[in-house]
Amino acid sequence: YSIEETPSRLNVEPALADRPVIVRPEEPLFVLVGETVTLFVSTPLWIRISVGTEKTLLTEIASYRPSDSWFGPNTREGEICYASATLGRLNLDDVPMRLHRAITPVTVHNRSGESLSVDRIRIPVEYLSLFQDGEGYLWTEAVRYDKTSGDELATLDIGRGAPRFADNPALIAVPRERHSRGGLVRAFSSLIHRISEV
Repeated sequence: YSIEETPSRLNVEPALADRPVIVRPEEPLFVLVGETVTLFVSTPLWIRISVGTEKTLLTEIASYRPSDSWFGPNTREGEICYASATLGRLNLDDVPMRLHRAITPVTVHNRSGESLSVDRIRIPVEYLSLFQDGEGYLWTEAVRYDKTSGDELATLDIGRGAPRFADNPALIAVPRERHSRGGLVRAFSSLIHRISEV
Protein backbone atom coordinates (compact mmCIF):
# COMPACT_ATOMS: atom_id res chain seq x y z
CA TYR A 1 0.00 0.00 0.00
CA SER A 2 1.20 3.49 -0.71
CA ILE A 3 -0.15 6.94 -0.11
CA GLU A 4 -1.57 8.47 -3.27
CA GLU A 5 -1.50 12.22 -3.69
CA THR A 6 -3.27 14.54 -6.12
CA PRO A 7 -2.50 18.25 -6.47
CA SER A 8 -4.97 18.82 -3.59
CA ARG A 9 -2.95 16.34 -1.46
CA LEU A 10 -5.60 13.66 -1.16
CA ASN A 11 -4.31 10.74 0.94
CA VAL A 12 -5.63 7.19 0.61
CA GLU A 13 -4.44 4.74 3.28
CA PRO A 14 -5.47 1.40 4.78
CA ALA A 15 -6.77 1.19 8.36
CA LEU A 16 -8.09 -1.44 10.73
CA ALA A 17 -11.76 -1.66 11.69
CA ASP A 18 -13.25 0.99 13.98
CA ARG A 19 -14.50 -1.52 16.57
CA PRO A 20 -13.53 -5.03 17.75
CA VAL A 21 -13.84 -8.02 15.42
CA ILE A 22 -15.19 -11.37 16.61
CA VAL A 23 -13.56 -14.46 15.10
CA ARG A 24 -14.51 -18.13 15.36
CA PRO A 25 -11.83 -20.84 15.44
CA GLU A 26 -11.78 -23.16 12.42
CA GLU A 27 -12.11 -26.14 14.75
CA PRO A 28 -13.59 -26.30 18.28
CA LEU A 29 -10.91 -24.82 20.52
CA PHE A 30 -10.26 -26.28 23.97
CA VAL A 31 -7.32 -24.99 25.98
CA LEU A 32 -6.34 -27.25 28.86
CA VAL A 33 -5.24 -25.95 32.23
CA GLY A 34 -1.75 -24.47 31.99
CA GLU A 35 -1.65 -24.77 28.19
CA THR A 36 -1.00 -22.05 25.58
CA VAL A 37 -2.53 -21.93 22.09
CA THR A 38 -1.83 -19.47 19.25
CA LEU A 39 -4.54 -18.72 16.71
CA PHE A 40 -3.96 -16.79 13.48
CA VAL A 41 -6.87 -14.59 12.43
CA SER A 42 -7.40 -12.13 9.59
CA THR A 43 -9.64 -9.09 9.72
CA PRO A 44 -10.90 -6.77 6.95
CA LEU A 45 -9.42 -3.36 6.22
CA TRP A 46 -10.99 0.05 5.93
CA ILE A 47 -9.88 2.66 3.37
CA ARG A 48 -9.15 5.99 5.03
CA ILE A 49 -9.37 9.10 2.83
CA SER A 50 -7.87 12.32 4.18
CA VAL A 51 -6.66 15.62 2.78
CA GLY A 52 -3.65 17.85 3.35
CA THR A 53 -0.35 17.34 5.12
CA GLU A 54 -2.22 17.17 8.45
CA LYS A 55 -4.33 14.33 7.01
CA THR A 56 -7.72 15.76 7.91
CA LEU A 57 -10.10 12.81 7.68
CA LEU A 58 -12.79 13.05 4.99
CA THR A 59 -14.29 9.57 5.14
CA GLU A 60 -13.62 5.89 5.70
CA ILE A 61 -14.91 3.05 3.55
CA ALA A 62 -14.84 -0.64 4.45
CA SER A 63 -13.13 -2.80 1.82
CA TYR A 64 -15.59 -5.43 2.99
CA ARG A 65 -18.33 -4.50 5.45
CA PRO A 66 -18.68 -7.38 7.95
CA SER A 67 -21.96 -8.02 9.69
CA ASP A 68 -22.66 -6.65 13.15
CA SER A 69 -22.45 -9.00 16.12
CA TRP A 70 -23.27 -8.65 19.82
CA PHE A 71 -20.52 -9.80 22.16
CA GLY A 72 -21.45 -10.27 25.79
CA PRO A 73 -23.07 -12.61 28.31
CA ASN A 74 -26.57 -11.18 27.81
CA THR A 75 -28.50 -8.43 26.03
CA ARG A 76 -27.75 -5.88 28.75
CA GLU A 77 -24.01 -6.40 29.12
CA GLY A 78 -21.69 -6.37 26.13
CA GLU A 79 -20.90 -4.40 23.00
CA ILE A 80 -21.52 -4.28 19.27
CA CYS A 81 -18.62 -5.70 17.28
CA TYR A 82 -18.03 -6.93 13.74
CA ALA A 83 -18.26 -10.64 12.93
CA SER A 84 -15.41 -11.90 10.77
CA ALA A 85 -16.39 -14.02 7.78
CA THR A 86 -13.12 -15.96 7.99
CA LEU A 87 -12.08 -18.51 10.59
CA GLY A 88 -9.11 -18.48 12.94
CA ARG A 89 -6.45 -21.09 12.09
CA LEU A 90 -3.93 -22.85 14.29
CA ASN A 91 -1.40 -23.07 11.45
CA LEU A 92 -0.21 -19.87 9.75
CA ASP A 93 0.30 -21.74 6.46
CA ASP A 94 -3.47 -22.39 6.39
CA VAL A 95 -4.33 -18.68 6.54
CA PRO A 96 -5.18 -17.22 3.10
CA MET A 97 -2.86 -14.26 2.49
CA ARG A 98 -4.98 -11.45 1.06
CA LEU A 99 -3.99 -7.84 0.45
CA HIS A 100 -7.29 -6.48 1.80
CA ARG A 101 -7.00 -8.19 5.20
CA ALA A 102 -4.58 -7.97 8.15
CA ILE A 103 -3.28 -10.97 10.09
CA THR A 104 -3.14 -11.01 13.89
CA PRO A 105 -1.50 -13.79 15.95
CA VAL A 106 -3.64 -14.34 19.06
CA THR A 107 -2.20 -16.35 21.94
CA VAL A 108 -4.43 -17.74 24.70
CA HIS A 109 -2.79 -18.87 27.94
CA ASN A 110 -5.13 -20.73 30.28
CA ARG A 111 -3.92 -20.05 33.81
CA SER A 112 -7.31 -20.79 35.39
CA GLY A 113 -8.20 -23.98 37.24
CA GLU A 114 -10.42 -25.42 34.51
CA SER A 115 -10.30 -26.17 30.79
CA LEU A 116 -11.27 -23.31 28.50
CA SER A 117 -13.73 -23.79 25.63
CA VAL A 118 -13.59 -20.99 23.05
CA ASP A 119 -16.41 -20.59 20.54
CA ARG A 120 -15.66 -16.97 19.67
CA ILE A 121 -12.73 -14.67 20.46
CA ARG A 122 -12.68 -10.87 20.50
CA ILE A 123 -9.88 -9.13 18.58
CA PRO A 124 -9.37 -5.52 19.80
CA VAL A 125 -8.26 -4.11 16.44
CA GLU A 126 -8.92 -0.53 17.56
CA TYR A 127 -5.81 -0.86 19.79
CA LEU A 128 -3.56 -2.32 17.09
CA SER A 129 -1.11 -0.85 14.59
CA LEU A 130 -0.85 -1.89 10.97
CA PHE A 131 2.39 -3.16 9.43
CA GLN A 132 3.29 -4.11 5.85
CA ASP A 133 5.80 -6.88 5.21
CA GLY A 134 8.26 -7.17 2.35
CA GLU A 135 5.72 -8.97 0.14
CA GLY A 136 3.00 -6.37 0.65
CA TYR A 137 0.88 -8.31 3.16
CA LEU A 138 -0.47 -6.64 6.28
CA TRP A 139 -0.03 -7.58 9.94
CA THR A 140 -0.83 -6.24 13.39
CA GLU A 141 0.94 -6.66 16.69
CA ALA A 142 0.48 -10.02 18.38
CA VAL A 143 -2.31 -10.20 20.97
CA ARG A 144 -2.09 -12.29 24.15
CA TYR A 145 -4.92 -13.21 26.50
CA ASP A 146 -4.10 -14.64 29.93
CA LYS A 147 -7.12 -16.27 31.54
CA THR A 148 -6.93 -16.63 35.31
CA SER A 149 -10.57 -17.05 36.38
CA GLY A 150 -13.54 -19.22 35.47
CA ASP A 151 -15.50 -16.61 33.52
CA GLU A 152 -15.01 -15.10 30.06
CA LEU A 153 -12.61 -12.36 31.19
CA ALA A 154 -8.85 -12.26 30.67
CA THR A 155 -5.95 -9.85 30.84
CA LEU A 156 -4.94 -8.37 27.48
CA ASP A 157 -1.35 -7.82 26.42
CA ILE A 158 -0.45 -6.28 23.06
CA GLY A 159 2.98 -6.98 21.62
CA ARG A 160 5.45 -4.26 20.75
CA GLY A 161 6.03 -3.89 17.03
CA ALA A 162 5.25 -6.28 14.22
CA PRO A 163 5.03 -10.01 15.00
CA ARG A 164 8.03 -12.24 14.30
CA PHE A 165 6.17 -13.87 11.40
CA ALA A 166 6.31 -10.68 9.28
CA ASP A 167 9.50 -10.28 7.21
CA ASN A 168 10.94 -6.77 6.82
CA PRO A 169 7.89 -5.04 8.34
CA ALA A 170 7.19 -1.32 8.08
CA LEU A 171 4.68 0.62 10.19
CA ILE A 172 1.95 2.16 8.03
CA ALA A 173 -0.85 2.99 10.52
CA VAL A 174 -0.97 3.68 14.25
CA PRO A 175 -3.78 2.46 16.55
CA ARG A 176 -7.10 4.28 16.57
CA GLU A 177 -7.15 4.22 20.38
CA ARG A 178 -4.60 3.91 23.14
CA HIS A 179 -4.83 0.75 25.23
CA SER A 180 -4.54 1.19 28.98
CA ARG A 181 -2.54 -1.77 30.24
CA GLY A 182 -3.88 -3.76 33.18
CA GLY A 183 -7.37 -4.83 34.12
CA LEU A 184 -9.63 -7.49 32.66
CA VAL A 185 -11.44 -7.46 29.32
CA ARG A 186 -14.14 -9.71 27.93
CA ALA A 187 -12.19 -11.94 25.58
CA PHE A 188 -14.04 -15.20 24.92
CA SER A 189 -17.48 -16.56 24.29
CA SER A 190 -18.21 -20.23 24.89
CA LEU A 191 -21.13 -22.04 23.26
CA ILE A 192 -21.19 -24.45 26.20
CA HIS A 193 -21.39 -21.56 28.62
CA ARG A 194 -24.23 -19.91 26.68
CA ILE A 195 -26.26 -23.14 26.49
CA SER A 196 -25.90 -23.72 30.21
CA GLU A 197 -27.48 -20.32 30.91
CA VAL A 198 -30.60 -20.95 28.78
